[in-house]
Amino acid sequence: MKSLRTPKSDDALTLASEQGSRPVIALRSESNGARPPLRSHRVLQPVVLIGIVLATLAAVLAVGVYVSATKRQPVLAAARALPAGTLLSSSDLRTTRIAASADVLSTFAAPADVSAVLGHRLSAPVSAGAPLPRSALAPVAGGQSSFTLVVPFGHALGGNLHPGDRISVVATFGSDSGSAQSRALARNLVVLDVGRPASVGDPNTAVIPVTVALPDPALATQLALANSTAKIDLLLEPAAGSSAPIPSARAGGGS
Repeated sequence: MKSLRTPKSDDALTLASEQGSRPVIALRSESNGARPPLRSHRVLQPVVLIGIVLATLAAVLAVGVYVSATKRQPVLAAARALPAGTLLSSSDLRTTRIAASADVLSTFAAPADVSAVLGHRLSAPVSAGAPLPRSALAPVAGGQSSFTLVVPFGHALGGNLHPGDRISVVATFGSDSGSAQSRALARNLVVLDVGRPASVGDPNTAVIPVTVALPDPALATQLALANSTAKIDLLLEPAAGSSAPIPSARAGGGS
């Protein structure tokens, strides 16, 4: 007696040839060829994760921009390029916002100070759109002591002076013996106004009035004496002023 067994896939062709009458189709078993699993959900998962990450980054950036914007503080800025000596008016200024520390912000004029800023002259140029430094505001004439020097045109930088400039006054005093001494009488004075030489005659022999602000009214007597008895020369200083020493000079007369 022959044993009964289930035909395997390897025996399919043999069985078919033995029977001969009709073909036998052998189905592949699960163990020999498993169907490939669906991968669509695996492909979609990284896309979803990337979308979540991008959305999170966008939210973080939006919050950062908002926080940065809220930290910006308003300051006064130049509405156009303002040269030194500009008499400030409302059309010269606008409001802008900057992000800076409290110490830096305190060096710029605030919108609340606009009424006090108008009428000042600039002692230094300010670029268009740049914040307005408090240090660039020259004192308003009448707001503090001032003095007018009468200086020969050739000794006043050839008239190349403008309101807002800073100057030092150097006076040369002579004596009956022929000796002379030059010394600096005042440093870093802000020019408030500059006159013009006479339109007739030699400009090199003309004099021009130069009005300066006096931080110390005690300087007035020294400047008045120099105006009367000395030769005055004006030294143009940097916009921020200078602290470099100016030593005195002496020339001796004949014995």
